[in-house]
Amino acid sequence: MANLAVLEQTVASMFNPQVVAPPAGEVVEELLAWEKLAKREKMPYGFEQLSGAWRLCWITGEKQGRSLNLTQMRLAQTLLRLIPIQLVYRPLADLEGIDREKFEAGEVENRIQIGLFTLVVFGPAKRLKSNSLLAFDFTTMQIKFFDKVLFSTLIRNGENRNARFYGAPIRELAFFNYFLVQDKLIAARGRGGGLALWGRSGG
Repeated sequence: MANLAVLEQTVASMFNPQVVAPPAGEVVEELLAWEKLAKREKMPYGFEQLSGAWRLCWITGEKQGRSLNLTQMRLAQTLLRLIPIQLVYRPLADLEGIDREKFEAGEVENRIQIGLFTLVVFGPAKRLKSNSLLAFDFTTMQIKFFDKVLFSTLIRNGENRNARFYGAPIRELAFFNYFLVQDKLIAARGRGGGLALWGRSGG
């Protein structure tokens, strides 16, 4: 049976060094259990539920979580404590010219903090209503010192990709398939097959 307490403890350990993280194998087993439950019960969520900042707390990095090297996963969690990575979602309810019958529109940021500097990549996002995939594209990069933008540029032909994003087929886009969306944590499988767990943060 899916056990939310294991994932809650995993998230808490990222924010509070006094909390001991559960064994890596248990975390993977629980993520897979929640994914299986979501497929069976088709748990819906809306873009609004994802709104806000989420700190990356756990990654597997491979398609089949059961076959991972647990030592490598523990190393990844140590690096995530040292180098915070945040995912930020913003819904865009007033965006013009989109098909609201097919998807909800929004924006996504990925922030990597290294000391006093933050690398930010961001771009458009959409949650498909047919299967609840959340597709996204990073089209702009910034480097910040505290909150001051030192450098900003479009990346990988970003202007054109921004213009065609909402009409692009899912096969051309990166996406997360969220199978657990709670007030304090979210979990998903990425297009590449890896599992990830985030905890809500105040950023």
